[in-house]
Amino acid sequence: HLPPVNADLLKSLATRLARYVEGSLADFFSEPTNVALDARLTVFNVSALGEELWPIGLHLIEQFVWTQVRWHYVQGAEEPCLLVVDELWLTLRSAEGGAFLETVARKGPKYWLGLAVASQDPADCLNSPHGLAIVHNSSTRVLLAMDKGALRVATEAFDLTPTEVALLEGAVPGHALVLCAGQRV
Repeated sequence: HLPPVNADLLKSLATRLARYVEGSLADFFSEPTNVALDARLTVFNVSALGEELWPIGLHLIEQFVWTQVRWHYVQGAEEPCLLVVDELWLTLRSAEGGAFLETVARKGPKYWLGLAVASQDPADCLNSPHGLAIVHNSSTRVLLAMDKGALRVATEAFDLTPTEVALLEGAVPGHALVLCAGQRV
């Protein structure tokens, strides 16, 4: 014998799940994935998702990555893995996405997981609490050519010298300033 269930709660749940079962998202969730998730390289592209779906798409990817990495660690695997996030600002717009990447930056190395992020504008990272934590927990920073506005933020954050600022102002493709282990090259 089942306990009584609130009918309004059931209607609300059915309404929220409908798009995943028979609505606009049914194609994503109605069958098992056809992606080889155990491949040496797996690419998740969320650009096809509508903006409203980015948070859930990112959450699913994050949970998959974190679960896989910890599972491999528990199994005794000591094989390095790298999570690469392009257009960091997209992930940092979601508090949950930012918190996940901060966790990876802080705890990932214990599980042999590295994090590489890319952003066109350092302000995207440095004006976000999660982004700032990601930057502070990184051992290597690669700075490419920047405009004057971005350079102001980077100069303060990375304590750039006038020579380094000039280098980044006039940097051509392929030239960068690398900050690693106390060295600036």
